[in-house]
Amino acid sequence: PPLHDLENWWCMSEYLRLQSRYEDEFNCLEKIIKADKKFDKAWFRFAEIALTKNLAVKAFNCFKRAPKLSKSRYDIWNVLIEKLLATGEIQKAFDCIEEIVEIARFVPKLWLEVLRAFRKYDKIVELVEYFINTENFKKWHINEAIEFAKGLESLKHNAEAEKVLRVFLKMHPQNDDLINALGLNLLSQNKIEEAKQLLQNRLGKSGDYEIWNTLGEAFYQEGNYPAAKHAFRESLKYRQDDYRVWFNLANIEAKNKLYDKAIELYEKSLSIWDGEDKSWFNKGLSFERKNNINAAEKSYLQAVTKNRKSFIAWNALGVIRFERGEILKAKRAYLYSLASNRKYAIAWNNLS
Repeated sequence: PPLHDLENWWCMSEYLRLQSRYEDEFNCLEKIIKADKKFDKAWFRFAEIALTKNLAVKAFNCFKRAPKLSKSRYDIWNVLIEKLLATGEIQKAFDCIEEIVEIARFVPKLWLEVLRAFRKYDKIVELVEYFINTENFKKWHINEAIEFAKGLESLKHNAEAEKVLRVFLKMHPQNDDLINALGLNLLSQNKIEEAKQLLQNRLGKSGDYEIWNTLGEAFYQEGNYPAAKHAFRESLKYRQDDYRVWFNLANIEAKNKLYDKAIELYEKSLSIWDGEDKSWFNKGLSFERKNNINAAEKSYLQAVTKNRKSFIAWNALGVIRFERGEILKAKRAYLYSLASNRKYAIAWNNLS
């Protein structure tokens, strides 16, 4: 075709690619680029070729020349970032992030994929420092920052998540969602006093439901069950349809060995949402403490139905079946437990 007919040249390059005639395809693409340096599809194809050849920097430069296509293909960026990190090009990986900030607003899971790539090469700390010091980061919506922090926490980088939340809390000191997220983060790091102080300072200044709930978790974590019970009861004044509050109250009654009351509260929690395996498991424990083994077994079965990876529930089922003399069923339950968590020493011991 005539050189000015670029779409036909593009069709020819596609045909050559399907024929695996890559050298001829490359020549076609070069002709297109020489004729029109803004032909996105050709740049994008060049980038794909470079990526398959592990030429990460070249791929990045080509993707940047095809903004319309690369912006819509979020799936390529985490692959490119990982290849750049593998070759030590951390600054180029940061440049990639600049390119995908807008995409990530519509595809939140993209951040988790990016975080996994940085964790693989032990660069999470550098990534967080980079974010904190960029202007784009400060333009994020509060919910974006909280989700990003949750992604860090899911990868066990709670200290870095705390840094992110504190930066945003300085900019939005009255935001309940940020305060609550930071409170939960501090509890995950066992910084109970800091969490309590943060949450107590916020009480009475806005909607207190989540603040009371998280404060209750802080008191529970330090073993102050009366104060925890009071906090959860206070949160019920705002909402009674959150299964977590009833679950937490049930746990307190179980700690106080009031198993009938605990079972009643677990049932209240499950009546709101029956998909939480921990509610079924803890209810089973309370039944077991009352020597109601059949009811306990039914609860444990519900727990593993809701979550097949509930290794503690599988182990509890194994114990019940072993004591009944159902050796093969017990063995199967212990193996399921270990399939979900190979480091669970109690199941190994029971299996042996």
